[in-house]
Amino acid sequence: MNQLLDELKTYIEPQKAAYFPQFFKAFPGGYGEGDLFWGIRIPPLRLLAKKYRSLSLDELRPLITSKIHEQRMLALFILRLKFEKAPAEKQQLIITFYLKYLHSLR
Repeated sequence: MNQLLDELKTYIEPQKAAYFPQFFKAFPGGYGEGDLFWGIRIPPLRLLAKKYRSLSLDELRPLITSKIHEQRMLALFILRLKFEKAPAEKQQLIITFYLKYLHSLR
């Protein structure tokens, strides 16, 4: 997980980190209130999801519960990849995991 986070940090764009809270209305009363942003675009998140799709659901827990928007997004991309290739019983585990942490996704 440390390697993933270190790699994720290399894609931080400070100007995007300043812009995203406005775009996602992360101010008080906005739909994204309280979200924190590193300023990482979607293409690097998709690349990292492919690279780290073998992470277990337990290993994804810190990402999906993170206050950092991009970490949660990365967890969702990984879950989608895992779901597509999983047999039905594992798909159900992925759905259950997702629903358990849905509240943290806002």
